[in-house]
Amino acid sequence: VTGSTISLVSSGDGGSSFEFSRDLVEPTLVEGDWNQAYCYGFDTGVDAEDDDYILLLYNGRDGWKHAVETVGASRIRRDVFNIND
Repeated sequence: VTGSTISLVSSGDGGSSFEFSRDLVEPTLVEGDWNQAYCYGFDTGVDAEDDDYILLLYNGRDGWKHAVETVGASRIRRDVFNIND
């Protein structure tokens, strides 16, 4: 069984090396869930109703073989990303 997770990585040196920070969105591994197997292909934007949050739009798959792909959205607090505007 394989899967994919959207994770946050950071670089203290401008991009020469990276350090894993945390998982943001991961498969549930629960049979029948729309994002059971994979979470991937994301895009981000600021939540128009509350700029303290970032919207993370991503693809999820409900299995591995003959699976259905669905688009999901998650709201994540900006401070998770250490964004200072």
